[in-house]
Amino acid sequence: VLVVALVEDGGFDVLEAESAEEALAVLERNPAQVLITDVMMPGAMDGISLAAKVPENWPGTAIIDMSPKLINLHE
Repeated sequence: VLVVALVEDGGFDVLEAESAEEALAVLERNPAQVLITDVMMPGAMDGISLAAKVPENWPGTAIIDMSPKLINLHE
């Protein structure tokens, strides 16, 4: 939700999907310039698999793959 608000505040239109499969269906109907995906998306396909599939059909789409998991770089 925070990412959606930030992107919309930047003046961009946002299309949301609950799963990678739904995201592919959304992209079929509305090709996007940028895909922001969650590495840990629910469903049969995760965000990394989604990011790997997108260039096959939408080669001009930039991809930002995010994760909600925090890591400690000092360990």
